[in-house]
Amino acid sequence: MLLPGVERTVRRGIDAYGLVPACYDAYAERGRRYGQTASLAETAELIEAELAIAHRLGFPMLRLNDATPDLLAAVLPAAERLDLRIVVELHGKPIRHPDSVRLAEYFDAVQSPCLGFLQDLGAMMRAVPRSYLRWGCRIGRPDAIVETVE
Repeated sequence: MLLPGVERTVRRGIDAYGLVPACYDAYAERGRRYGQTASLAETAELIEAELAIAHRLGFPMLRLNDATPDLLAAVLPAAERLDLRIVVELHGKPIRHPDSVRLAEYFDAVQSPCLGFLQDLGAMMRAVPRSYLRWGCRIGRPDAIVETVE
């Protein structure tokens, strides 16, 4: 839950700098309590709270690090009511991974404009961009660190 003071500060920053909220980042953290795994209902409650925060801050989209069709089915009514799109990031799993295929099949079945994928384009990198390595050198990173990153 976002504290009201933090929410006001974020909103002021968005307004002061003329930013356009695009995608609110959330995590389906089922292991928030030591030794316990949150139930589907508890996880859905957490995501619904994140959707409400995203809505209040003016974000049209909420990115989830991972989700199952069951979780999305539980939170989809809230997303539709708030007119927010939930996108599941394809970070460590390619589109042909069985989990991704199940999500795509669920998306096809429900045909909701409030659901989709977000591709992590960094996951497709073959190497660290040369410009990033040169930047590391320019700001004084030791050669050994730059070489290790490379």
